[in-house]
Amino acid sequence: MLNEKRDSFIRRVDLHYIVKGHGLRPESSAELRTVGQDIKRAEAHLEADQREAAKYPVGFLHLISLAALEADRLTMAQLRLAKYSGKYGLAIPADVKMPPLTIPAVAKRTTFLPAADSTKEAGPPGSHDEVSPFAVRLISKNFQDADPDSGVYQQFITFKIDFKNQTKKNIRAFDGILSFTDLLGNPILSSSLAINDPIAAGTDRIFERAMEYNEFMGADRELRAESTANIKVRFSVKKVLFDDGTTKVY
Repeated sequence: MLNEKRDSFIRRVDLHYIVKGHGLRPESSAELRTVGQDIKRAEAHLEADQREAAKYPVGFLHLISLAALEADRLTMAQLRLAKYSGKYGLAIPADVKMPPLTIPAVAKRTTFLPAADSTKEAGPPGSHDEVSPFAVRLISKNFQDADPDSGVYQQFITFKIDFKNQTKKNIRAFDGILSFTDLLGNPILSSSLAINDPIAAGTDRIFERAMEYNEFMGADRELRAESTANIKVRFSVKKVLFDDGTTKVY
């Protein structure tokens, strides 16, 4: 907005921004004096805690004293905000509607597992040649940041996976382990995945899911950093429920 306003002066365009809102009534002199007295008391308390913290340069008591100092500073910031908002008032925009932020279903993280072949599924002993009921393909992988204004405080890695039903029967629901690997097949991380939406025989369907992002986990950072083109997905089926009510365990 500031850049646009600056450009409007250069181009001699009369540009105005109008915000529908209402102002808060400034506080009276008596109320401002009360806030000022609270600030003075908070400043004295902060100075006392600073002297106390200086007695403990290291150790557990030092950490406690630092926490007390941060609480004092937060109190000071809130009191100063109350002082200036009471003195000058605040303009509060009206009728501001934020679009809802939708979060796709969250996949449950599991331990890191070796990536299984997406075209071969482990069956009973001696039946390793059984064909998987699904062909899977990664469509996209993105990162969704937190948005506290919309009530979303967690970061997510989102992804879209295309599942193709390779059986001759309609599938009603299924679950298994979804593994992310690099191009050489080295595992990055794996997550449990359950789908309760149908896929007709011989057709495919795209599902969008998300995993909570933990910046302290190397696998999360690696998955976030890699581009979609450098990631492969493999799905190890556990159980499939067909439309006719029959179930198959893999």
